[in-house]
Amino acid sequence: MVAANWKLVWDNNCECYHCPTVHARWYRQARLDPKHYFDRRIGPYHYETELQLMENQPSQFAYYVWPAFYFQSSDANYTSGKHSDRSSILVLRFVPLGVRSTRVDVDVLHVDDIDSQEVERRLDQTFSVIEEDKAVCENVQRAHDCRAAEPGTLLKGIDTEDHTLLWQRLVHRAIGTPEVPLYAPLKLNQ
Repeated sequence: MVAANWKLVWDNNCECYHCPTVHARWYRQARLDPKHYFDRRIGPYHYETELQLMENQPSQFAYYVWPAFYFQSSDANYTSGKHSDRSSILVLRFVPLGVRSTRVDVDVLHVDDIDSQEVERRLDQTFSVIEEDKAVCENVQRAHDCRAAEPGTLLKGIDTEDHTLLWQRLVHRAIGTPEVPLYAPLKLNQ
């Protein structure tokens, strides 16, 4: 459970400006620069992100699916030795429970059987990242609650990634005009 609005939790998941400081252990295994980190729109409401990890490791792919699903191929969190294990996928679902309460459902799916010790190791790594994000989101929620941050677009002027802006437009439309179907075409002025 995260004591923050689901939009804050999702927005945190869409950007990685916080990764070098909040996820330092994971960040040491990644190369977050324009030559190794790519966003591609793969449908009107969906994105693929490719992160090229350190040399000699396969890229990690993440998929952002409107309204609140995230899929990630196994990555450096699941590295054993020098090679990433590409037979797993992480699935996150963000479930709003109230204005300041979000549940994050987590599934880790694996193709082959793995022993209980390996399951525990993978869950520990996954949940350590989630706990780091939880702390950041709850702090941002407190900042919003005390009006330290202006209401409106999250991270305005900082996070200009196309998929985050698209997602914010879709949320705005869903809240402002709930009669419009979730997957209706998005007009340029929305």
